[in-house]
Amino acid sequence: MVGKVFTGNGITAYGNGAYSLIGGDALSGTEREALQQLCRQRLDAFHRRSTRR
Repeated sequence: MVGKVFTGNGITAYGNGAYSLIGGDALSGTEREALQQLCRQRLDAFHRRSTRR
């Protein structure tokens, strides 16, 4: 579902059975690591909230 939302908002593209970040090839290694860390933090926060229910 997240992939569909991101794709619908022009953040990712879907092809060959996988989602890819639009413009992701232009990111430096440092930028890619920072983005991955932010995503992990948000996922961790989501999981913490969902387990409290």
